[in-house]
Amino acid sequence: MTLRTVVFWLHLLTGTLAGTVIFVMAVSGALLAFEPQIAAWSERELRTVPAASTSTPRIDLDAIVAQARRAVPEGRPTLVTVRAEPRSSIRVGFGRDRALYVDPYTGAVLGTSSKIADALHTVEDWHRWLGSREIGRPFTGACNLAFLGMAISGVYLWWPRSSRRGALRAAAVPSLRLRGRARDFNWHNSIGIWCAPLLIVITLTGTVMSYQWATDLLYRLTGNVPPTPAGMAGGVAQGQGRPSRPSNDAPATGESRPTNLAGALARAEQQVPGWVAITLRLPQRAGAPIVAIVQERASWHPAPRSQLTLDASTAGVVSWEPFATWTTRSGRSPAHRSGSVPISR
Repeated sequence: MTLRTVVFWLHLLTGTLAGTVIFVMAVSGALLAFEPQIAAWSERELRTVPAASTSTPRIDLDAIVAQARRAVPEGRPTLVTVRAEPRSSIRVGFGRDRALYVDPYTGAVLGTSSKIADALHTVEDWHRWLGSREIGRPFTGACNLAFLGMAISGVYLWWPRSSRRGALRAAAVPSLRLRGRARDFNWHNSIGIWCAPLLIVITLTGTVMSYQWATDLLYRLTGNVPPTPAGMAGGVAQGQGRPSRPSNDAPATGESRPTNLAGALARAEQQVPGWVAITLRLPQRAGAPIVAIVQERASWHPAPRSQLTLDASTAGVVSWEPFATWTTRSGRSPAHRSGSVPISR
């Protein structure tokens, strides 16, 4: 048995066994990549208020959240998203599975999140379960490594034994004249050739996300010191997934001081002139701060986000982590380090 035969059978078995898991992750990941656009389309009527409303002053943000709380007495507000567009409604989130849209000029509740947005939450649950839980992560990590091997072995298998230009062209260019197995073989090779570089990059980055040793290796290769696993420091270990989002059953321990949402919003607006959207993560326990995630105008990044931590009652600045500096410090955004916030929904 030749080396090429061994590689071929390993390539085939890898594609058969790991392909199903990779397909599920790829489809769910593709849907989540366009989740903001899909959710915005499905809720387009709720996200815009009548033009006539903009002629009146905006209602205080604390009053808007109080209005949303009265509409959902059994829930507890966790997120408030305000957009710079004058005709945009305000989104008040109750955990990750329910949200209300409120008219900022009249205080009227416009409606709740769409069924399509709820379905995307289910897709996200599956994707996060496969990628983040104790059972899913080792399995998907192994499939990712197997897929990396399949992409590399595919390059070896399709590489022509002859270096002549005609042989390279026959392998790399799809033919519309072939039929049957010859056509299938040609299309598989040519599509694989052009997709292989992208697949190798994706699976390599997936390896870094799946394994701590790969994360540490990346830090060392780039001349940085690997971070200490945050399990000993009260944070989230690199490669161990993001913190779960707040849920509706978050313990309401009672806040000893009033929450100044209007002041926090004004401070965040002042901190980032020209902001696009501001999401306030509300404190769920006494003494906790308000965390403002500020989406700035797109530059080289499609949705740059900075994080401003504020005192809940005075709106005084506790810490400021601008987007322009986080990439050079840690390679991860403040929003990722502290928990993802659905700004663009």
